[in-house]
Amino acid sequence: MRSITNNLGIVIFKMQIDDTFLDLSNLNRLVIPSTNIHLLIAGRTGSGKTRATLFLIAKSVLQNPNADFYFADFKSGGDYRFALNSGHLIDMQSAIDNACYALSARQAGLPDHYPYVVVLDEYPSFILSLDSKERKVYQSKLATLLNLGRAFEIHVWVVTQRPGAELFANGSRDNFNCRILMGTPSPETRRMMLGDDISDVSADWLNNNVGQGLIYRDGVGINHIAVPQLNWQKLNSFLKNSFKK
Repeated sequence: MRSITNNLGIVIFKMQIDDTFLDLSNLNRLVIPSTNIHLLIAGRTGSGKTRATLFLIAKSVLQNPNADFYFADFKSGGDYRFALNSGHLIDMQSAIDNACYALSARQAGLPDHYPYVVVLDEYPSFILSLDSKERKVYQSKLATLLNLGRAFEIHVWVVTQRPGAELFANGSRDNFNCRILMGTPSPETRRMMLGDDISDVSADWLNNNVGQGLIYRDGVGINHIAVPQLNWQKLNSFLKNSFKK
């Protein structure tokens, strides 16, 4: 859990990210749930998926300071360095295990029902690094979180380049009720993320610049989006301040 310093810089920054992704089809602002989602973000390197992820983390922290985030970055690229030495940046195995412990505790009746969000960056690479026995164990654990977690305020965000269904046990990939596809992905990745709904997408929505993409939300459908223009140095400073011990 974190406290957010209430100074002028934070107030100004909050005003900057009070809105969310820009809808490129009509230039209105979209409303995206802050934490009550399982979120799947995909895109090639350089597509803008990391900025989309960091933006949504900052937005969620502002909307719900009680949300408890944990980050695991299998590629160790430094995108979550704002959480270094805070106890919130952990290895992928521990991130999944701890979320499962939290789910079991809440199922047993413990009262902690603040949003618990685990962000798994390059989960597929982690799964493919395991031997076959361990792979099945962690695929099963993630499937449990995706199938049961939302009822207990436990949410999974997966960030990856290729979200193949074979990496998610028992069809659990279908439980991501919000999916963001950044940049100009391959037709295969579009089908993985959007299924048959991709046939309804206009062709000019499929060729995107950095920071542009598609979002699918259950009950809403697909929109063409762009990550808002922000001061990313301030965003990282805000996140670092938010995850101080």
